[in-house]
Formats: sequence, structure tokens, C-alpha cells
Amino acid sequence: MTAEVSGSETMGGRRLGPLLLAGVVVAPLPFAFMLLRDGYSTLARTAAFVWLLAWVLLVVSAFNVAANAFLYTSHIEPKSIVYSEDQVKAELRKAAQPQPPATAKP
Repeated sequence: MTAEVSGSETMGGRRLGPLLLAGVVVAPLPFAFMLLRDGYSTLARTAAFVWLLAWVLLVVSAFNVAANAFLYTSHIEPKSIVYSEDQVKAELRKAAQPQPPATAKP
């Protein structure tokens, strides 16, 4: 009588190697999904995806902080221009005067 044994049972569970662990820590987005293969423990998977969630939240909040800092520092206030009544009248008189025709310069 022979019983068939699946591949993960014969391996006895996979160990999380140092390169995969470094990949999960540095770049969890692609490497955490590699732990979904057969043989990795639930603890390793859970820890990797909790770290992935924390990493995504950190990246999103850092992006929002940078975007807000850019918006607040690049905001340019229009300068308010205040004219006195005499300045307005002088500008209106100047605009009402006929302008000499422009001559073409060779």
C-alpha cells in the first residue's frame, strides 16, 4: 500500500532564507507574495503581510507629507496693489490721450 505524499509534506516546511528575509524587509511588495508558496509557516506569512501593510502606509503618508510641503512652500500670494485716487486718475488720463502712430524701424 503506497500513499501519495504532497511536495510540501516531503519537504517538512520551508525555512525562510536570509536573502528572502532581506527581500521582505527591504522591498516587501514583491517578496511577501513569495511566502504564499507551499511550505512557509503562517507566522512568516502573517509577519510579512503585516510589514507590507505598515510599509505601504509609511510610503503613502510620506508621499502625502511631501506633496503637502510642496504645495505649501510653492504657494505664491498675489501682491495686493493699492492705488490712490490720484494715481487712478493719472492712469486714466494717460490712457485717454491719443497715442502717436508707431513708426517702423528698419
